[in-house]
Formats: sequence, C-alpha cells, structure tokens
Amino acid sequence: MRCYLEDESQGDSQPIKFPEGVNIISLDQQSWLLYFLMEFSMKSIVKINAVKEQTNLSVASIYRLAKQGDFPKPIKLGVKASGWLQCELDDWIQSRLNARDLEAKGGN
Repeated sequence: MRCYLEDESQGDSQPIKFPEGVNIISLDQQSWLLYFLMEFSMKSIVKINAVKEQTNLSVASIYRLAKQGDFPKPIKLGVKASGWLQCELDDWIQSRLNARDLEAKGGN
C-alpha cells in the first residue's frame, strides 16, 4: 500500500510505504490515515453488489428494509442506477453490532 502525506516542512508530498503486517507507529501517520479513511468512506458511493457483499442481505431485503426505514435509502445515480453512501452503510452495520452487544448484556 502506498500513501502520500503533505510534508509541511518541505511543501511537497512524500510517499510513505506501510509494509504488510507492520503497524503504523507515528501518531501523525495514524491521524492522517484515519482522516483519509473517513473522508474516503464519507464520499464513497457503492453499488448494490458491494452492499450485498458487506451486509449479506439479498437485493430484495435491501430494498424492503430501505422502504421500511430500517436500512439506508439508495441515492439515484441515473435512470437505472442507484448507490449507497459507504458511511451510511458503515453506520447501519455499527448499529447492528451495538444492538447485538446490548442484547448480549441483557438489554432490550
């Protein structure tokens, strides 16, 4: 994986290689990576096949849950194309995890 950071002292982009299996140790690099991933995720639109893969739901279930208000609604991209915001899918998946954890702790 190759990422680029702005080197404030030099004013140019410096490549930073993250070897496979090696943790990032610099707090600045961690902050940048987190920001990059959040920005990418928030602006990323995914199509139905990616939604199916991430959720393990059928196409019919995805659209039914969205219509019921229990799943993120699709964004119309064209006459025959729709997509979902990745950040909304991430939030939905996290809500499912939270519900599972609450139930495991004896919550409602």
